[in-house]
Amino acid sequence: MCGVYGLKPTYGLVSTKGVTPLAWSLDHAGPMARSVPDLALMLNYIAGYDPEDPASIHAPLPDYTQLLNKGINGLKIGIPTFYLEGLDPDVEKGFSHAIQTLQQLGAQVRELHIPALSMSAYTGYVITTGEASAYHYRWLQTRSREYAPDVRIFFKSGVLTSAPQYLRAQQVRRVLLHALKKAFTEVDVLAGPTVPISPPSFEKDGVKLNLNVTKRCMPFTSPANATGMPSLSVPMGLNGKGLPMGMQFIGDHHTEPLLLQVANAWQQTNPLRLPNAKLSTKG
Repeated sequence: MCGVYGLKPTYGLVSTKGVTPLAWSLDHAGPMARSVPDLALMLNYIAGYDPEDPASIHAPLPDYTQLLNKGINGLKIGIPTFYLEGLDPDVEKGFSHAIQTLQQLGAQVRELHIPALSMSAYTGYVITTGEASAYHYRWLQTRSREYAPDVRIFFKSGVLTSAPQYLRAQQVRRVLLHALKKAFTEVDVLAGPTVPISPPSFEKDGVKLNLNVTKRCMPFTSPANATGMPSLSVPMGLNGKGLPMGMQFIGDHHTEPLLLQVANAWQQTNPLRLPNAKLSTKG
């Protein structure tokens, strides 16, 4: 909703040491920038094993700028039908146009039915609120008024999460992982709106509104969070009010170079149509 490019790398690729946890088994650290090449440059510097982060992983570290200008001709992009449901009209229109544009760039686009994705909201909500409430519990008890009302309610709801619910959510997480792994045997990347809604109006004390926004947004970002797979959000275009909407590309573990390749090809279409923007194209 901000018109920027953001990369959520493979879980553990970038250290989260020093980052206040939300949900430690879901938290990813990654770069945000105004261009895809800038994301690649930043990832070159921040990726790598950190012995002081328990979730940090040993992984090959390629030059993340290497595939930026390769294009996407012949690339297979899957559109889960899950990401076509419940869209605001502007988001639906924008995503339909985005699919056509990706095809014009040479990608082979096809719809995929992945039933397990319908459970992503459950696992995302239970794990996020459960782990967040565990970490923030002492401050929720002693300094709760320092949290924004909607955040406080969201965190406190996690206190009610039972062990069976949490374990069930972890089981669903495994089902999601297997389902997406299977999908990546058929396509190279997945694509869908980053969130199904257009940017809502700001309300200073909009507790109910903010909670509803969170509830509607979580299902579309939960699959990549729960499976630890990388995803890259790009500006998809502007809605009827001139506000930015987002599209995400999701890849299998350690496919950041591929996601950056796809996103950079998309960026060349100038999705936000901002005549005064001067996007960097190289380091």
